[in-house]
Amino acid sequence: MILIPVFGIGQFVLWDCPQTTHCISSTTTVWINSFSFVSEPNPPVSTCGSTNPYEQHNLRFEATSSEMSVTYTATGPAFDGFTTISLLSDCEPSGMCLETDQCIYIPSISTDELIVGADYIISIVGCNSDLYVNVEMEPGNFEEPELPIGIELNYIENCSSEPFCKNGKMGLKVKYDDESIEELFNEKNTEWIVSVEGPASSTLEVEQMSSFEFSIDEPGTYEICLQELNLLCNELTFENLCTEVTIHDDFVFELGDYDICEHVLAESGWTPGESWEGDIITEEGFYEIIFIDECGCKHTQRITVNQLDEVLEEVEIELCPEDYPYEYFNEYVYDYQWFDIEEELEIYQGSIQRDYENNKCDSLVLLKLINEDAATRCSSCELPVSLGKSKIIYCIPFDNEAIDISGKNNIVNAVGIDFDDNGSSNNALWDALFDGNLDYVVLPHFSDLNTADFSLDFKFNKDEDFENGPIETLFSKGDSEDNLRYIINVEQVTDQTFNLVARFY
Repeated sequence: MILIPVFGIGQFVLWDCPQTTHCISSTTTVWINSFSFVSEPNPPVSTCGSTNPYEQHNLRFEATSSEMSVTYTATGPAFDGFTTISLLSDCEPSGMCLETDQCIYIPSISTDELIVGADYIISIVGCNSDLYVNVEMEPGNFEEPELPIGIELNYIENCSSEPFCKNGKMGLKVKYDDESIEELFNEKNTEWIVSVEGPASSTLEVEQMSSFEFSIDEPGTYEICLQELNLLCNELTFENLCTEVTIHDDFVFELGDYDICEHVLAESGWTPGESWEGDIITEEGFYEIIFIDECGCKHTQRITVNQLDEVLEEVEIELCPEDYPYEYFNEYVYDYQWFDIEEELEIYQGSIQRDYENNKCDSLVLLKLINEDAATRCSSCELPVSLGKSKIIYCIPFDNEAIDISGKNNIVNAVGIDFDDNGSSNNALWDALFDGNLDYVVLPHFSDLNTADFSLDFKFNKDEDFENGPIETLFSKGDSEDNLRYIINVEQVTDQTFNLVARFY
């Protein structure tokens, strides 16, 4: 549809950038009576090189053809009856001079490179004040504007949420084959009609596509179509210029559980990554962060932080010179030195706890190695000590009253553990319950303890924290020489019955 609004004399605007656009679809003539002497050093419309301080008259029109010619005739002093006439793409600062003359008598400018549907400005600057000007504007044959090839849905500038969310601020871009035409029409002040079909349908009227933004507040799948472009001089209707989009509900991110070492939380704090919108985490617990991003999308982040406690663990082990080299945690090996009566070693491997990235936590383990002579080695009897649930060192003190058949002091009344009563001496070994708390049981004397091996029926409560051997049991006669030492292996017979098989050396 061709629209031709009424165009009358006096539509030129003095000095200012014209805000009203006119349709010039046929030859049109207007008159300018005079050009007063008014200096405007920085006019809003370029004078295209003219430095004459006379009035500037400007008119904005929408091109209905790629061709346009402008001619004027003027009456005035024969020596000075001229003007400068120019065709510009827009006002300052972006407007460019497309065609111009410089105070030439009976000037005429023309072009065949206008973009149909775009706005242009005709500007006339007087070369003197005593002029009466007849301006004739003649467009070419009426032409249809170039048609768009599609539309593109995008988030507004500085907005990056993906995918599209409810209440997110979105914009539209009309696509053209020619990028310069695409920029021009997306920036143009006009009227676009856009339809939104889906769970929440609507029709949108858009004045300037580049600054337009909208949102959809109900999730679902939508079809967004460009239906009309209503130019000043023409109306265009489109078919199948559509794009489909899925609007998602609020974003919820379940980040899971994280085991974090205590010193990390206490010293510097921890976050799960750059996308975390909450504060630095310094304590264990459950965290839920809710925020609205720059696009207007609602995000929820949930995470559970478990603190791996790091405490000072003190382990005291009594060793004889024969016990060296001694290996601790399968990583640390210590050699005996006769002058080291007591040595404390700080091991920063700590507990075998590891965080979510399999890093060892920095617990501090204090390992104390005590070297004692054979006469007093087992006097305290504060063992067993379980190391990594793999080895138990058990120390049992002995008296020196019995003599075996070889004439040497022998093991009698060995003290162990019995029913956790910490003092009984009348219970049989098979009734013993070993829990490592200074308990003991009477072990009867055998005359042939120096033979190669022997076995005893050893029973204990299987529910206690006791692991299937081997057990290294150290027996001492109490003197500094000829200690009897045994390696005792635990052999399981039934669920509740174990044999202790020993060898002297």
